[in-house]
Amino acid sequence: MSRELNPDLFPELNRPVLKPERETDTTVAPVRSEEWRLLVAQVDQIKRKFKEQEAKLEMLNSRVTEVVGASKVKFERLAGVSQRLDEMVRSGLQDLATKQSQMMGRLNERKVGDAKIQELVDRHNQLVQTFEARLVQMQKLISEQEMQLMTSRAELKEAQREIARLKRL
Repeated sequence: MSRELNPDLFPELNRPVLKPERETDTTVAPVRSEEWRLLVAQVDQIKRKFKEQEAKLEMLNSRVTEVVGASKVKFERLAGVSQRLDEMVRSGLQDLATKQSQMMGRLNERKVGDAKIQELVDRHNQLVQTFEARLVQMQKLISEQEMQLMTSRAELKEAQREIARLKRL
């Protein structure tokens, strides 16, 4: 059993069907030399296509190398930018934490100051209330003494009238 390629797989070859070797050498030789020329032409064509494909592959490789290089540069640039952004964010967060602690300190100082002021205001209000209570007591006392004074005056006037009346008698 001989092995042959299926001619349907390579339609561009268009080669004539080989005749059995039983024929005479004169008829076989021209067919074989013609087949040989076709085969050489096909090999040359395949070589050209191969070289074209090699050139395309070479060009593609150079483009891929360029793209990889450009991508590396861009990646390194982006990595640098990312690192700078990280540093900026860290320093910003650190500044924010520092300012927050300062604000909390000021707020605590203010609360302490407000508490002292409130204590002073409360003590003042207590003093004012005590003063008002004493003032009310004094006013009562003054009113009572005024009443006593008026009563004493009235009695004194009465006594003077009585003395004056007794002098007339």
